[in-house]
Order: sequence, then structure tokens, then C-alpha cells
Amino acid sequence: SQRQNRRRRYSISSPNLFESRGGTIIQQFDNIINRSSRAKLSKTKSALSISNLGFESTNSDLEKYDILTKLNIGAFGASYLIRDSNDGQMYILKRIDYNLPEKFREHLFNERYLLSVLKSNYILSLISSYIDIEHNCFSMKFEYTNGITLLHLLRQVRWFEESAVAFYSAQIVVAFEYLHELNIIYRNLKLETILLTHNGYIQLFDFAFAKLLSSQSTYTYSIVGVPDIIPPEMLLARPYSFS
Repeated sequence: SQRQNRRRRYSISSPNLFESRGGTIIQQFDNIINRSSRAKLSKTKSALSISNLGFESTNSDLEKYDILTKLNIGAFGASYLIRDSNDGQMYILKRIDYNLPEKFREHLFNERYLLSVLKSNYILSLISSYIDIEHNCFSMKFEYTNGITLLHLLRQVRWFEESAVAFYSAQIVVAFEYLHELNIIYRNLKLETILLTHNGYIQLFDFAFAKLLSSQSTYTYSIVGVPDIIPPEMLLARPYSFS
């Protein structure tokens, strides 16, 4: 069946091996993760709310970076564009208040863990994460794509050609196929969370609302996301899954 063929496409032989494939424009950017990662994800899920998962305590290393600009501000933190003062390399730094509520801390740990496992050119790469003792915050350093969000682009051009819509949509579909094969639902798709690289390809970021389900047939009930774009199932308080 079509579903089985799609699953085979994501099956590789070596554990913990990440692989990218050639082919069409979309396929060139389609990274594949081994199914055995699901077991690793499941084992970690129960520990997300009781530890500083993946965040090592350290003194701030911001003295080696120049903060160029503040990219956005959230309820519990902000993101910055920073530059390494030694080699000029730029990164995105996300800083979150250490004393954020437990529910949001769980979202943060979940995001950090998923980003450490997911390897796809359609997902913004997490480079490092640590607890900044000096500034009393969690810090996550990401690659810098030298691009803008899809929202910013739309505001500049006002509307997209049909071919551009098809191009971006195809990449989002492939990114979601990758996540769904790992039983992960994203739950935060909006123009603001779709980055465009300098050559026009998309990258998803902000996995705070992503959730690992136990199987392809599992449903969830939690309500997350932005009210004006959440799916009908959430508004109606109905169970939902990958669709």
C-alpha cells in the first residue's frame, strides 16, 4: 500500500544512523531517521518533567559572542542573533527564564530532547543547550540560516504565486512525513514558525508544542497553540492525532 511504501522509505538498516537521499529537489533535503529512535524517545518521555533534561549547568559563555539583535520576545524568554567574536560565525540563541512554570518547563525539556534526536534539513538544528547560571536561564543555541520567516516574506511580497505555494507546501509535507513516521505531532504550524533559508528552503522551528505519541493509532486531547489557527478538533474538545 501507499502507506507501507512510505514507511519503507523511512526504514534504514543501521541503528542511530542518519541518511540523506538524492533525487528530486524535495528528496535532496529529506533526511531519514531509524525507527529504533522511537524506543529511545519513549523511554525518555516519562522523565521530561522531573529533570533538567539535556541542560548542563555552566557559567555564561556570552562573553565570547556579540549580541547583534533581539529576534523575538516570548512570555518567558527571548531569542537573539549572536556572532562568535573569534570566527564571526552567527547563531540564534534562545534564552528562557529558569523559573518558568512547571508545565512550560516540561514543554521546554520536550522540545530540547526532540531537537537533539531529529535530524532533517527541514528542521532548525540545535547545536547546544545549557543552564546559564549567571543569567538564571535555560539557553539553546541554534544554527543560523541567514533567512526570514514565511510570515516576513509574505508581508514583503503580499501574495505568493501558486508555484511558490506548491514548493513550500511540498517541503512541509515531507517534514511532517518525517515527524509522523516517528509518531511525533508538531502542533505549531504557522507562518511564524517556518523559516526560509537564504536559498528559499523551509525549516521548522519552535517544537515546544510537539508531542510524541505511543503509536500511529494513538489520540491526544491536550489543547495547545495559537487560538486563531488551532484545528477544529481542539475547538470541539475532540481527540485528535496525525491528521
